[in-house]
Amino acid sequence: MDRKLMLLGSLCVALVLVLMPFVAAFGQGAAEKKIWTLKYQSMTTRGSQDSAWAIDTKFAQLVSDKTKGRVKIELYGTPEIVNWGEMARACEEGTLPMFELQDGPLATDFRGIEWNTTTLRLDWPKGIFDFWEKSGVRNVVARELAKRNLMIVSFFEWGDGQCIVTRKAHVKTMDDLKGIKLRIPPGTWVSVFQALGATPAPMPSSELYSALERGVVDGCVTGMDVGLMGWKLYEVAKYLTFAGGKFPPGGSRFIIMNKSLFDGLPKDIQKAILDAGHEVIHPFGVDYMNKRTENILKEFGKITGIPPYMMPPAEIDKWVQASSAASVKYYRDRGGMAPEIISLWEKYTGKKAP
Repeated sequence: MDRKLMLLGSLCVALVLVLMPFVAAFGQGAAEKKIWTLKYQSMTTRGSQDSAWAIDTKFAQLVSDKTKGRVKIELYGTPEIVNWGEMARACEEGTLPMFELQDGPLATDFRGIEWNTTTLRLDWPKGIFDFWEKSGVRNVVARELAKRNLMIVSFFEWGDGQCIVTRKAHVKTMDDLKGIKLRIPPGTWVSVFQALGATPAPMPSSELYSALERGVVDGCVTGMDVGLMGWKLYEVAKYLTFAGGKFPPGGSRFIIMNKSLFDGLPKDIQKAILDAGHEVIHPFGVDYMNKRTENILKEFGKITGIPPYMMPPAEIDKWVQASSAASVKYYRDRGGMAPEIISLWEKYTGKKAP
């Protein structure tokens, strides 16, 4: 009897060994056939003509291509799922798998993430991306996001598209700022323009068009992409001053994903998503934003009948020098990641922060 049991046991073991490769292959095949559909909310409205929606659309296409259709990104505009201020928490909890957002709203949850809106900002695009990848800043930001079950899929920058637009005359020098009321987004820029003599006038972006139209403010500081063209501010503020993209400093944007969700995906899918996050910026995003800025500068004069004022480099340097101390002080006082990132900037550049 024992001999029969031993023989039966041996046969079972042999059968298992024979079947294991087939079971493994079946499991692998099932994983390869699985389709993941991920909701993704853009920082802009659905179908917007600005760079955010263009980059988000391209990212969704790249993910589909690189995963051979195994991952489908469902794009939503803001606020179709949640508002800006709710994105990070929704992603952390898993109800919003992925989102794209700028550093300003993110700074509410992650203080110090907005380093790129200060005069620590390096030249676009190489200086900024090299600093992000090589200085250790990426690791600092990734560490803080991981505490909230979030991870970075892609980092990118507004590019050289920041400008000042006013109702009555071009701003050409710092003296031109004195006595005029500018709507300035909350954050570092307020300190920057106060240091230059302007009077910041805080208000929601939804009220800006009307405020310019009625003369409640004399002008605003905005991006040419989303603010100037997307919100059609050129209809009520026809004098554009462009400082070569160096002033005011640009801001960062991120594509962020729920970390637990990402970690649970097959390795090849993880790689495809990260590769798409890189490729959507290098080269697509950089080329797109450069070309859009160039086209807006060309078209603005045709639309308004008033050519943009291109600030000379010597004047730009004066603005940067005059506002650097206030800019960096505001950022340092923010706490969070700020002191660590300032130290990394000093080590990377070999300079002392203002």
